[in-house]
Amino acid sequence: MITFSEEMDTVVTGPAVTVSPDPGVTRAWSAGNTTLTLTHTTAFTASTPYTVTVGAAGLDVSDTGNFVVGG
Repeated sequence: MITFSEEMDTVVTGPAVTVSPDPGVTRAWSAGNTTLTLTHTTAFTASTPYTVTVGAAGLDVSDTGNFVVGG
């Protein structure tokens, strides 16, 4: 589960969130499009580290459309 501080553009931000290696994930938005829940569709491989990345292409729905900034 990833929580953003503002309502996100789900069409742009959903694909900007990746898991590597990719176990196959589904994305579900809730809480006014501020919370993204990723659910893996296949079992994780034992002893394998997975990395979730929120890419800079993520975008909120404000009138200026702010991109995601790490911090």
